[in-house]
Amino acid sequence: MHKRIIITTFSLMLFFAVTGTAAITIDFNGWRPTDYAHCGRVTGTDLKGPDGQTIFYFTGNWTVAAPANRPNDILTVPTVRNGTYDIDIFEGDSKDAAFTTDANGNIATLTGNGAGTTFRKVGPQALEIQTVEIVWNTHGQPQKKLVLENNPRTWTKAGKMVVPVGEWQLHWWGMRDSGKAPEENINVSFTAYPDRVEPAELLVRGGDPDPAILYIAAGKGAEPLRGALVSSQLVSFEDVTAPSGLTGVDHGQAAWVDYDGDGWTDLQTQTALWHNEAGKKFIQSGPSGLYNAWGDFDNDGHLEYFNPGSTFAYFATDDGTFRQQSLPRRPMDVSDGGTVLDIDGDGLLDLYTGGYENNWVYQPDCIYRNLGNQKFEMSWKSEGRAQPARGITACDFDNDGDTDVYVTHYRLEANVLWLNDGKGGLTNAAGSHGAAGGNGHGIGSAWGDIDNDGLIDLFAGNFAHGGQPQSQFLRNLGPAQDHHFENKGTCGLHYQESYGSPALGDYDNDGDLDLFFTTVYGGDQAVLYRNEGNWQFRNVTTESGLQNIRNTFQAAWGDFDNDGDLDLMAGGRLWRNNCTEGNWLKVRLEGSGTQSTASGQAVNRAAIGAQVRIRLPNRVLTRQVEGGTGRGNMNELTLHFGLGAHDGDVELEISWPYAKEKQTASAHANTTVTVVYKDDHG
Repeated sequence: MHKRIIITTFSLMLFFAVTGTAAITIDFNGWRPTDYAHCGRVTGTDLKGPDGQTIFYFTGNWTVAAPANRPNDILTVPTVRNGTYDIDIFEGDSKDAAFTTDANGNIATLTGNGAGTTFRKVGPQALEIQTVEIVWNTHGQPQKKLVLENNPRTWTKAGKMVVPVGEWQLHWWGMRDSGKAPEENINVSFTAYPDRVEPAELLVRGGDPDPAILYIAAGKGAEPLRGALVSSQLVSFEDVTAPSGLTGVDHGQAAWVDYDGDGWTDLQTQTALWHNEAGKKFIQSGPSGLYNAWGDFDNDGHLEYFNPGSTFAYFATDDGTFRQQSLPRRPMDVSDGGTVLDIDGDGLLDLYTGGYENNWVYQPDCIYRNLGNQKFEMSWKSEGRAQPARGITACDFDNDGDTDVYVTHYRLEANVLWLNDGKGGLTNAAGSHGAAGGNGHGIGSAWGDIDNDGLIDLFAGNFAHGGQPQSQFLRNLGPAQDHHFENKGTCGLHYQESYGSPALGDYDNDGDLDLFFTTVYGGDQAVLYRNEGNWQFRNVTTESGLQNIRNTFQAAWGDFDNDGDLDLMAGGRLWRNNCTEGNWLKVRLEGSGTQSTASGQAVNRAAIGAQVRIRLPNRVLTRQVEGGTGRGNMNELTLHFGLGAHDGDVELEISWPYAKEKQTASAHANTTVTVVYKDDHG
């Protein structure tokens, strides 16, 4: 039996260079559909290439050996404002597509389709071209081609199709290696019964171009097979800084935090605290923050913050303002970062402050233990030789219930992984666990389950001069190997000298975590890397519209407009995510804030340190509530899950910090749910 799905995705991205000129980039992903659409041309207004050419030819034919037609060929076509351009794909048919550009150089109109090719506008500066062929073969009907939804064409975008009762095999071809012919790399079987399909869900991943996500939906009689090109979509970001009212915002750190609890995440930057007016506007409402870390320090339901660079915590009042509270004298002269966590399991959030350097003298770290009643004491100071700490993050990576701390060090110093003994006693396990980070110029780190195996991994970012240690993805090997880490290397990240602050988030709602990584030199470019699976990341900065973000430590994810996709604060600008596909779920957690009577365990009201897992076929999605990411940034405390093609119910498994029992809850895709800690988990 043979069954084929051949998917070709062409991406067109319109962008402006620094000079204000425009260009079209056509990426053919190195291969073509079967017997046609293997080449074409672009013509239009005032086209003139570097060699004087006025017609730009392209090909996606991987069988052509000429250098001009090499696999993965990327063609750049210069364009002008208010122009008209034709895209002719040679399919033995006169049909083609055309688009115009407006006075700003954005795509104004898009018309037409090829004979077997579909064109779609996915953003103001991006077009998508797709061709899909699905050929099936069953025992009873060899080589039968099933059409989609009474559409007479067999070449069309993926949709719903009826599958007769019987045994089936699904084969998928994708290009494993750049420049090589497609190979069959997915082969799964399923059986269609009159009332069900087994297995109930199929997940197809891997290969180049981007994979399809396919799943079987239940129903009566014949079963629909629906294909959703969720992971192939082009997601574009739009700069909405000015229309959102964010004036005078610089490129320092950012924190997404719903400080007034109205369900709309607010924003604190280095210049001000901004109140979110229902996703439409931001109004300046409070003090600025330099790498501030937020949490509910007194468990009263209001969020507070502290600035590691000062000796103050700021407590919320009933009128929406903040009252400054002095902290005990600290042992360092200069701090460059900190985080909040419950270090000892008493349900009160403590403050970790990192020591940096003062005139090249390295400074120690310390912990301010929360005593309740808005009082703190310095309960711990790092001993021995000090190291220059920068970004500080925390996570229960070994699933023993307590929260551990990761400190990135600058000046070619090894990073520190503080292993918590459950009572706040800390032991450096970076060396023994393979988490030292290569002894580079560490600036920031980010925790997240990169490979969707239910274990939280670690990204250790490094600023790296030529020949110095680069950033590392560290894979959590799980309980069988005592949660040691495997160094997976850079995983496709290209070299830039001045990488700064990383932030992990699922920007395209396909279910896995992607990486935004800032740079701090003006000549370097902050980069959005898309998680392609199997520990490989792809640079999608230009196609997503995030080019020319430079010289910034600012990177924080949050859904400010509550539309189910993650928006980005970076480089002093607010970038709205225009993702239109992919299902999602948002989860707000709330701790008890008081001593439990049944289990004896208190959980801080902000639920910082809690983890949520969602089990889907072939993967486990894991997110944690964290008190900071990268260097002094904070992602939104409400957890975001991209669910890809899954649009049904899911079950949440919640691990509360220091609680012995897990809690479960049910939720439906494309909703926001709130789960409150129950000490009896009933």
